[in-house]
Amino acid sequence: MSQPARKRSIAIALVNSFGHTSFIYGSFLWPSAEGPRNLKGFAVSTAVLWLGVLIAALMPVVANYLPKPLSDGVLRGQEVHLADNDNDQLKKRDE
Repeated sequence: MSQPARKRSIAIALVNSFGHTSFIYGSFLWPSAEGPRNLKGFAVSTAVLWLGVLIAALMPVVANYLPKPLSDGVLRGQEVHLADNDNDQLKKRDE
């Protein structure tokens, strides 16, 4: 998908969908029968927290292996064709 507005709307819909599932899993993780201790709920919350920390720590490492975009669309080591403003002909420029 190349349309940024479409990507944004799909991302918002997914985030809202996962956010609304808290009504489902919240009743299983934090039952009132477990009282103030709530061992299962705190254990799952702590595990998700550490998973987020691990992902955040690994993202810079993974980003180093991804190809880096060229700045300003400049093609390095190849011919770049530019339109001449005077006579609208193409000229070659090596960069």
